Amino acid sequence: LGWALGQTEDPEEVKKIMLTPINDEITKREPYNGYLVYQGGIPEVEAFVKSFRK
Repeated sequence: LGWALGQTEDPEEVKKIMLTPINDEITKREPYNGYLVYQGGIPEVEAFVKSFRK
């Protein structure tokens, strides 16, 4: 965000910069537990997350 704000003062251009994937780091839609799954989540954490997100 700091870099994007340093490139332009136009809020729409900042938004465009922030939402443009450079190296596929932004996915179209990631599951609520995507970080855990992609990082090799453990069952205890999965059970904890499911207690809040059903």
